[in-house]
Amino acid sequence: MIDDTAFRIFLLLHIASIAVAFAPAVLAVVPGGDDGATATLSRVGRTVYAPALILAGLFGILCIVTSDEVFAFDQTWISLALLVWIAMNGVLHAMVLMGQRNDDAARVQTGQQILTVLFLVMLYLMIWKPGW
Repeated sequence: MIDDTAFRIFLLLHIASIAVAFAPAVLAVVPGGDDGATATLSRVGRTVYAPALILAGLFGILCIVTSDEVFAFDQTWISLALLVWIAMNGVLHAMVLMGQRNDDAARVQTGQQILTVLFLVMLYLMIWKPGW
């Protein structure tokens, strides 16, 4: 049942992980150049934000598993959310983190823009649950 303790703990961890994973999207608009927020994002991207995005998806999966069949993987919105999560991880690792490593600001910016769109798609899926 979605009212039991395990589900609620996983939901809490799921939401907290998302907040951490998308902190760079918020910090990216803070002025400061390479000496400010941008430098911080580059340093902690692999150690904080990437694992948080991975954990967000894993905790989401655990929410589904512990929901006593209220939510199931065959529901359209969950399948699409899983696909978007995989895409987010691919964009983060292949574009943003790789671009930061190679000092390719255009690649990083494009990756962040794609992540923002994917995040909005994910919010739509989570709030309106199409096909449920």
